[in-house]
Amino acid sequence: MNTQKQEIVSWGGFQYFKENIEKLQESIAIKYVYKSKQDLEGFLYLEKSEQILKLENPFVVISLAKVSDVEEAAKWCNKYNIPFCHAQFLIGNGRYDMKYIKAVGGKYTDKRGNRIEIHKNAAGNIIIETSEACNGSIKIGDVKVTDKLHIKIMGEKPQFELGDKTTIFSVNAIVNSDGVIAIGKDCMISHTVSLMQSDQHLIFDAETNKRINHPKNIVIGNHVWLGRECELLGGAEIGNNSIVGAKAITSGKFPSNVIIAGCPAKIIREGIIWARDNIKDSNGIQSYELCKDQGARQYEEYSERKPSSQKEIVTETLEEIIIGFYQNGYSKEQIADYIEQRYGQYYRRPQ
Repeated sequence: MNTQKQEIVSWGGFQYFKENIEKLQESIAIKYVYKSKQDLEGFLYLEKSEQILKLENPFVVISLAKVSDVEEAAKWCNKYNIPFCHAQFLIGNGRYDMKYIKAVGGKYTDKRGNRIEIHKNAAGNIIIETSEACNGSIKIGDVKVTDKLHIKIMGEKPQFELGDKTTIFSVNAIVNSDGVIAIGKDCMISHTVSLMQSDQHLIFDAETNKRINHPKNIVIGNHVWLGRECELLGGAEIGNNSIVGAKAITSGKFPSNVIIAGCPAKIIREGIIWARDNIKDSNGIQSYELCKDQGARQYEEYSERKPSSQKEIVTETLEEIIIGFYQNGYSKEQIADYIEQRYGQYYRRPQ
C-alpha cells in the first residue's frame, strides 16, 4: 500500500480516532477528517462525503469502532472506487481483528503483500499475524471457533487455507516460507491442537554441511477429526473421514477412513467413518444411518473403495454408479445421499 502521493482522509474523528491519532500518524499522513462533531487541531474538516470525491487521489482510513458504521463507510468507498482500509490494519503491527476484515468486505491485502480473505459468516476468536511474512495468503471459510484460532504466517509466500463447515475449539497454526497448511471442509478440531509446518530453525548434516530439514506442507482432508492436544508437523497428510487421536504426533502420510494414534502416530483401525453426534445425546445409536450427522458419506471416496470380498467398483456414468452400489450392498438411502451430494438436490429419497 503506497499512500505517499495520496490525500489521506480519516472517516471518523470520534473517540476511536482520538485514541489512536499518534499511532496512525506514525504510519500514514492524515490530512483531512470527515464525520466529526468538532474541528480537530492539525486536520482539515470535511462536512460532506462529496468533498472526498473532489480531492486529488484520495485514500480513506476508516477510523470507526462500530462494525455497522465501518460497513457503511466501506460500501461508500467501494461505490465510488476510493481505496481504503480500517485504522486497525495500520496500527495493529500485523495483527488483525477479524470483525473489521469482514466489515470491509472480507478481503484485505496489507503493505507487505499478504492477502487475507475470510467468509462473512466465519465466527469466533480468530487471530491473524502477518508481521513477519511477505506475499502470503490466508483464506478462511465459513467456520466456527469456540475458543481461539491463532494463525501466524512467516517468511516469503506462506499459505493457510481453512474450508467451510469446519468447527474448532482451539488451534495454533504456524506457516513458514513457501509452506502450506490446508485444512478441508467439515472438519472437527478439538482443543490445544498444534499445526507446525516447519521446524522454525535450520538443521544440517555435520559431515556435508547440507541442510536436512527442508519444510514440508500439512494437508488435512475433508471431515477429519483432530483429537485434543494432537500435533501435526510438516509432511503430515490426513485423508478424508479419518481421526487423529488425542495427543498424537505425526509428520506422516495417512489414507482416508482410518484412526491414527500414538507418538509417533500409527494406524490403529481402518475402514471407519465418524459422526458429530454427541454420545451424551445419542448413546443408544448403534448404526450410522441413525446419526443426524451424515457428513462422512459426502466425502467418501467411492470410486477408490475396494469392499472386502467384492470386486472394485469402476463407474463412469450415474447409471453405472447406481448399479455398482446395488451390486455391492449399499442401501437405497445411502445411494440417495450420494447422488444428492454429488449431483444436486433432485433425487427423490425412497419413502
